[in-house]
Amino acid sequence: MTTNIVSNKQERVPEICSLDMSVANHDMKTHLSPIKMCVEMLESHVSGPLNEKQERMIGTIHRCVDKLESLIKDISDVYKLELQSLELSKMELNVQSLMNECADLLQPLIVGKSIELKIVGMDGLIYADKNRIEQVIVNLVKNSIDFVPKIDGKITIVVEKDGFSNLLFSVRDNGEGIKSEDLEKIFAKFYRGVSKPSRMYGGSGLGLAICKGIVEAHGGKIWAESGLRNGSLFKFTIPIWVPQSQNVCP
Repeated sequence: MTTNIVSNKQERVPEICSLDMSVANHDMKTHLSPIKMCVEMLESHVSGPLNEKQERMIGTIHRCVDKLESLIKDISDVYKLELQSLELSKMELNVQSLMNECADLLQPLIVGKSIELKIVGMDGLIYADKNRIEQVIVNLVKNSIDFVPKIDGKITIVVEKDGFSNLLFSVRDNGEGIKSEDLEKIFAKFYRGVSKPSRMYGGSGLGLAICKGIVEAHGGKIWAESGLRNGSLFKFTIPIWVPQSQNVCP
């Protein structure tokens, strides 16, 4: 009898954790929303004009709120991935169209920066969650943006076939690169590396862990290759989608 009670409690742990995270996520967003609304009202000068110092202070608050919103989303994604409760809305996706939309999402991130972003795509189909694959690509590119040179930074995204069953997505940059001791740990939660640039930009250390979880949830693999001062190269695979009509033998 005792064994059954313990077993039932253990079976409900993921459900309880998921519920607790949903409540915490909702509460944090609820408290952030009015702060963001007030900041946006001040930025639009609803309460009167601001001087230069006040503009800078409001801008700082706005950026901090945006970072907190991003952190809340990342923590929620990590919990869902750990509990294997991340819902994927898979559909047939044309890779060329997907990369065109990614380009639109990435352009605002490099506006005003001396960064050349190049996307080399190919036609093909995958069966995947469009928003989640875009999230992986954007996360990898944002990571590169932080580490490429301030002048003549270069980021290249390439999509190509990897054998007969996978598409290989690569994100390469000309930044500082990754130390060999970081390569083995870089996809771990909250790991930010031991090198100076990693500490300088102070990310949450969740972005790459989320990328790994999303890719693996699609049946793919993700890894990094690098040499210090030779730039970074991140690669991930997603299975190719073959429509059923093409599988039917004549």
